[in-house]
Amino acid sequence: MTRQGAVLSIPLIFLFLASIHLARAQQITLAQNYSADDIKAAYIYNFTKYITWPNEKKGKPLTISVIGLKSLAESLHNISGRIVRQRPIKIIIVTTPQQAIHSDILILPKYLNKKIKSISQKLKGSNTLIITENLKDLPQVMINFITTNTDNINFLGFTSEVHNLNG
Repeated sequence: MTRQGAVLSIPLIFLFLASIHLARAQQITLAQNYSADDIKAAYIYNFTKYITWPNEKKGKPLTISVIGLKSLAESLHNISGRIVRQRPIKIIIVTTPQQAIHSDILILPKYLNKKIKSISQKLKGSNTLIITENLKDLPQVMINFITTNTDNINFLGFTSEVHNLNG
């Protein structure tokens, strides 16, 4: 059974993979100018350009809810108000996943990874795209940021569960 939700076109996955390669090639420059949360915010902003939600209405805010990630929420406020797919981006801070049931995107902190099955079930049918970090149980999410550290160099990438992105 496919989870109902957002749709990401397949050719764009290749674009994202290319952007990861480019980001790694430019990691020294990026590390000097941007935090990991700034880069994640840029990824999220770019994801929103290529995702279509069921019953998407022009002018209705594209709502991004964030739980417990103050620094990322601050970085996301830089994109708040921008127009994507004829929808203004709205960033809100929530304390529970249930508060995000009407959001287009929910970004979860690592400490909620162990509860992802329960959270996914509570949001089932809401068309909320779930974004996690370093999650091992990928069938429950749509986009998962991966942060690794090799020789004191941080790498940021992402994975996506395409079957979860297709409605």
